[in-house]
Amino acid sequence: MKLIISFSCSLTDRLNDELLDTTLKRADKMLYSVKNNGRGWIVTDQHHQRPQKPSLERKINNNY
Repeated sequence: MKLIISFSCSLTDRLNDELLDTTLKRADKMLYSVKNNGRGWIVTDQHHQRPQKPSLERKINNNY
């Protein structure tokens, strides 16, 4: 017996002072977009992403 599992998701951040309902609606809208494009997708809300912190590797390399 062969078992096939597929996974799709959407990821977003909750913005400062944003209502939880607004965050969930945005994530839900993105997830429906993923489902309409097929299975096996992971989508992030890049428009709302926070700036990335410097990586540990970069910090180590800058100290040597």
